[in-house]
Amino acid sequence: MKISIPIFLFLLMIFSCKQKKDQVYIEPTKHFSIPTNIKYWKNFKEIYINDSIKKVSGNFKNYKVNGFFNNRGQKINWWKIENTDLNKKEKNVRLEYRIIDDREFVNQFIYYDSKGDYVNNSMFFLKQKLDKNILVFTFYTPRENIEMNHNGQFEYFLFENGKEIKSELIDCDQKGNVFYANVNIPNKKDIILKGVFWETNRDSEGRVGGNDIYVIDTLK
Repeated sequence: MKISIPIFLFLLMIFSCKQKKDQVYIEPTKHFSIPTNIKYWKNFKEIYINDSIKKVSGNFKNYKVNGFFNNRGQKINWWKIENTDLNKKEKNVRLEYRIIDDREFVNQFIYYDSKGDYVNNSMFFLKQKLDKNILVFTFYTPRENIEMNHNGQFEYFLFENGKEIKSELIDCDQKGNVFYANVNIPNKKDIILKGVFWETNRDSEGRVGGNDIYVIDTLK
């Protein structure tokens, strides 16, 4: 039985809430909610990109924050939280906000410093074209304090002119906290891919957690 992506995300949220007392999962939207809340900022500035999007910036404690809002006041696109105190070792972070079922949530986050990305505690994906008909999606999930990653799966749907033409559930190959999924794509133009990657994990005390990443991409 196929489960639509919005329904799947709703069921995943219910599962996460039930597991809250025993899991190691930290819900990223809640985790980043304070530093990205403009009411706590100083030196607030905003610039309207167009009628639908505005860019905002300001300071939160020893961080400089900037990002985007839509015309409904929801956070969207990529945000940055950058440490401005060189005497402190806090890392910077890039985070992506997406709107699903009219609710904003942090879909990806990448910690980084002057030496580069800190992938062991980040959650994001990359896409690479293996050949004209195969895409490789690489999913990074937080690894710190995790004893074992149980499994990772990627379910995707391909659409052409708004009509679904293919769907598949893939068991990802795994290497540490990195998961790989090969997606076969038809030789057509303007294909849209929508999908969800999710993984379950366990820490050294046996507590269960999980992560999920929503993917939407135009394949040309």
